[in-house]
Amino acid sequence: MNRTIFTIVMLGMLVGSYSSNAMALSLGGYLELGTGSGDFEYDEPYSEEFNIDSSFAGLGFMLETSPITPSKVFSYRLQVGFDSRDLEDDQGVALETVGVLVSNSFAFGGNVAGNIRLWAGPQVLLGYYNGESDVAFDGEKIDITLATFGLGLAGGVNINVSNGKVIIPVTLAFRRMGYAGETEWYVENTDISGYTNDISLTVGVMF
Repeated sequence: MNRTIFTIVMLGMLVGSYSSNAMALSLGGYLELGTGSGDFEYDEPYSEEFNIDSSFAGLGFMLETSPITPSKVFSYRLQVGFDSRDLEDDQGVALETVGVLVSNSFAFGGNVAGNIRLWAGPQVLLGYYNGESDVAFDGEKIDITLATFGLGLAGGVNINVSNGKVIIPVTLAFRRMGYAGETEWYVENTDISGYTNDISLTVGVMF
C-alpha cells in the first residue's frame, strides 16, 4: 500500500511541477465533502449488480498556478490528501475505507473583479483505499482494497481576501468514479468493481 500511495502522490506532484513551470504558485490546504451513488458487482458466477451510496470527506495539500491573475486564462490545481470513503449497499452494510486521493483540475476562466476569479474545467482523479465492512459475518469482517480513477467537471470561485496574500477557493465538482479491487473474507478473495456518480464541495485556503 505504501508503495502505491507514494507512486500516486509522485505522479500528481510531477504533473503539478510540469504545469506550474514559470508560473507563480499559491500553496495551502483544503477540506472536501461529498456524496453520490452507483452500482458495484462481485466477479463471481451468478453475481448481480447492487446499488451503492457513497459518502466521503477529505483534507490535504493544494497548490494552484495563477489563482488570481487577470492576464491568465488557464490555471492548474493539484490536490493531494487523505480521503475517508464509505460505500453502503441496499442492506445497510457499509464498506468503510480510508486512503489517498490525487485530484488534478484544469481551470479556464478569468477575473470578474480585481479580487475574484471564476473558472470551470475538467478534473482527473486517482485514488487508493483500504478498509473493511462495518459489520462482521460469521465473526469476520470483510476486508477491501480499491483503486479508483475518476473524470469530472468542476467549477468555482477564487476570492482574494488579503491583497493577494490569502486566497479562499470554493469548488463544486461532478465526477464519475470507477473502482476496481478485491475483498477478503476468511480465506476467500473476490474481485469487485463498480462506479459512483459523485458531487463534492471543496473549500480551501492558499497563501
